[in-house]
Amino acid sequence: MKRLGIIVICIATLTISCAKQSPRVVTGDVGRVTKQSEALTKALESYRETTTTMRALAWAEMGLDEEVRKTEAALVIARPTSLRIDAMDALADVWARAGTADGRLWLSLPAKRKLYSGRASRAMLSRLTGFDWRVDELVAVLAGSAPVPVGAQLHQVGPGRDRHFRVVGEPLHLWLAKRGGPVVRCARYTNDEREPLYIVTFSDHRSVGGVLVPHRIEALFPTRRARILVELHEVDRGATIERATFLPPSKGRFKHVRFRE
Repeated sequence: MKRLGIIVICIATLTISCAKQSPRVVTGDVGRVTKQSEALTKALESYRETTTTMRALAWAEMGLDEEVRKTEAALVIARPTSLRIDAMDALADVWARAGTADGRLWLSLPAKRKLYSGRASRAMLSRLTGFDWRVDELVAVLAGSAPVPVGAQLHQVGPGRDRHFRVVGEPLHLWLAKRGGPVVRCARYTNDEREPLYIVTFSDHRSVGGVLVPHRIEALFPTRRARILVELHEVDRGATIERATFLPPSKGRFKHVRFRE
């Protein structure tokens, strides 16, 4: 069951920066529209459009309390909510597959010939992993971007030198590198913005077909004492991906077990 726990963590939170300190938030500052906030809104929209699909190999390290698990994986995503992860051992043999499709979450363990499935809901992901994620948040982060909703407006917060922005109407904050460039950190806070629910850091940006894509994604979940690191390799974006990629294997080959919410 330890491997089951690993891949469940993978599918629900395969992402993310272990910042030593929580990013500072200007509590009560709703921000303002600036040229920088408008430019960032357009940049995020452009990145979303150019990373609608993505394939990559990944190295993941997942820590819960003092326990650390490591695995190699093949990753396929299609925005907004389709995901496929194949976890592999050192010999590149797949020991677990997981994915989301049509609002369902599934996990197969080939060696045990078992298939688990259930609704891909926030409640299910939270129950299985302890982390409060929506599937679209997970997919966005794996694609290398802050989980800003389509059509959302951004405001700049605090001094301009901070390069700090927030999503209007949500406790989601973003930071750019001090010298400009792509988003290097985002954090979702509690509604009162006193505590971060998670902090995501994007780094090691490399050009993939003319688009800067972060190849190192880390996440810290402070209240859960959890940390996840994903390093991407051989990233391919924009490819046509068949819908069948995200579907679970045939139930006839596996003993089917339903996740309980």
